[in-house]
Amino acid sequence: MSWFKKTLMASIPPSDAAFRMLCAAHLNKTIAGFESRGATNLSPLKERWFGLLEGELWQGTYKAISDLWKESLSGGRAETQGLVEDGPAGRMLLATVAPCNTEQEFRASLPGGGYPDFLKAHRKAFYELDGWQSREFAHWLFCVEVEVSVSLLYLWSFQSIVNLMMAQHAGLSSAPPPMIVPLEVVGGDAGAARLVDNLLQADAAVSKQGRTGV
Repeated sequence: MSWFKKTLMASIPPSDAAFRMLCAAHLNKTIAGFESRGATNLSPLKERWFGLLEGELWQGTYKAISDLWKESLSGGRAETQGLVEDGPAGRMLLATVAPCNTEQEFRASLPGGGYPDFLKAHRKAFYELDGWQSREFAHWLFCVEVEVSVSLLYLWSFQSIVNLMMAQHAGLSSAPPPMIVPLEVVGGDAGAARLVDNLLQADAAVSKQGRTGV
């Protein structure tokens, strides 16, 4: 979905509580958008999305954001850090902080050829995780200038998507669950569909190889 913006003091990282509120507000805005377009049965999805803001996963995320905040502002470029949730199906999460005001500036601040290439590079590490097919993948994006803006990418696991596609083919399931995609970064709904399709194709290719690495 689109950026959620809030005026905060950008020279220092906001507190844990302020950051959590910012991210929660973005999730609430995103969920309201899904519901306005007719999405239903979102309760189990909300539990996964808001789970990003809880426990050790959030503690690690906030520490990463705080470190990246200082590095990004002092270096004048986007900085990224990754972490993996505990457990055999723990999520892989990226956090990126960039000194920018707009989604165009955010894309320009990323190393490589933009957001798809950025994700492709970082998902190489994802494919190295044991059981990556059953893991979800998330990416918090922060723009830091006059305002602090937040957006999120949240992808369901490859295995769950394959299972859903098989159920749909058999007539046992209806619409797939919505995925959170930073629309302003990828170029709207068409760009989001293209991004997700390309990522699923890459997942399928790696899975077909029968190995974890790429």
